[in-house]
Amino acid sequence: MEDRIKNILINEYKLNVEKLNCLEGGYRTDETYLIITNDKIKYVVKYIEYNHSVKYLQTILEFENILHDLYKYPCPNIIHSNNKQLFIIDNNRYLFIQTFIQGTELTKDIIEKKPIYLYKMGSLLAQLRIASIDYSLNIHLNEEEQELTDQWWNKQNFNNID
Repeated sequence: MEDRIKNILINEYKLNVEKLNCLEGGYRTDETYLIITNDKIKYVVKYIEYNHSVKYLQTILEFENILHDLYKYPCPNIIHSNNKQLFIIDNNRYLFIQTFIQGTELTKDIIEKKPIYLYKMGSLLAQLRIASIDYSLNIHLNEEEQELTDQWWNKQNFNNID
């Protein structure tokens, strides 16, 4: 499995992998990896089974990049492949790469010593909510615009009234 992932990273992303380690967590034990490239850059690789709409996965990954780029939200950025794809389909799985964010696991001890963390978490949740509402509204507006195109009208089945 790891050799397969390394080959995808080399061929589709031109990343030379120095280390590839499986990370705990995720739905399956073999779906989340930390890679370190030869130039010491860390990424998280997801190699997931996904049984929902590909369009839905695309939307989720696009939204993550919008959060990162437009809203400056502290979340990973999805790395595009050489062909500008957000994910690669391989062996009935989907592979995508995220930038690695070094963090600290929030514990009760940390919260007790620095209660400001709870305020910061609340602020981040509010930012996420605002960004997701804006994004949802834009998707809805785009869908409405698409409904009135020539393509949309041609697909409609109208019966003439005589």
